[in-house]
Amino acid sequence: MSQVDPKRDIWGALINENKDTKSNDDKHFLFVGAQKSGKTTIQNKFFSRRENPNSTLAIVYQNCQIRNNNRDFSLHFWEIGSGTKFEPIIESIIPENCISRLNVFICFNINIYSSIYEAIEWLGLLNARYKNKQQNLFLVGSFYDEFVTKDPSLRAQIVRGIRSIAYQSHAGVVFTSSKDESLSNRLKNIIKSIGSSDDMARERVTAHTMPIIAWPDEDTEANSPELVSSFTKFLQSEIKKDPSVKSNETDITSDPVFVEKGIDDIRSEKDKAFVDKLRVLRSNLSSV
Repeated sequence: MSQVDPKRDIWGALINENKDTKSNDDKHFLFVGAQKSGKTTIQNKFFSRRENPNSTLAIVYQNCQIRNNNRDFSLHFWEIGSGTKFEPIIESIIPENCISRLNVFICFNINIYSSIYEAIEWLGLLNARYKNKQQNLFLVGSFYDEFVTKDPSLRAQIVRGIRSIAYQSHAGVVFTSSKDESLSNRLKNIIKSIGSSDDMARERVTAHTMPIIAWPDEDTEANSPELVSSFTKFLQSEIKKDPSVKSNETDITSDPVFVEKGIDDIRSEKDKAFVDKLRVLRSNLSSV
C-alpha cells in the first residue's frame, strides 16, 4: 500500500488505493448509531462472517465487489463508533463527490430507549449536514427478536413513533435481528439492491405486529408531525427513569430532530478523545 497523505480526506485516499473502485457505479455505505446497536453485526452478516463483533472505537472501513447483470459494482463500507461525538469525523472520510452515492444506515437497539433517542439525534445531524443529498437514509432497528416479546400496546407506540420520525426525516425504516435469518437476509438484499442499482420490488410492512420495512418517503401513512414531538418526549421521560443511563451519555434537553442549537453544540464538540483517535488513525494510514 502506498503512502497516504494525512492532509487528504481519508475516504478518498483509501479508495484511490484500489484501481478497481474508481467507477461512478461505486456505492458507499455509512453505519452509525449507539454502541451495541448492531452496526458491526449487520456488516458481518453481509460479509458472511461468523465471529463475534468487537466494539468499534472510532472508524472501520472495508469493501467488496458484487456482480449483477454482467456488471461489477464496488461497495465501500464505513462504520463510525462511539456515538454522535464522532459525527465530525464524517468530514474527513466523505468527499463531496461521493454524497450522491452515499447510503446511511442509522442503527439502534429497538428495545433500549436511549439507543432509539441517539438514532434520532443522528437523524438531525445527518439531515443538517446533507439536506437529503445522500442516496438513501435508513433507520435500522435491531434485536427484533426481543422486541416481539414486549406488550403489544407498547410495541404499537414505539413503531408509530419511529415511523413518523423516519417519514418526517425522509428516512426509511427496517427492523432486523441477527437471530432471524430471514430478517438478516432481507436487510442484506436491500444493501445488495442499492449497491447494484437493482430496482427490486420494494416490500412495505407497517403493522406494529410485524417486522416493519419502508423505503424513504414511501410510508405516507406515517405523516404525523405532532406524533414526532410526543414520541421524543416519551423517550426523554423513559430515559430519565433509567438509572443505567448516565446524564452525559445522552443529551435529552432538546428535540434532536428540530432544534438547530443542539446540532450546532454537538458539531462544535471537539473533545480530546476524538482528536487523539483521529490523529492515531491518520498516523497509522500514513505509515503503512
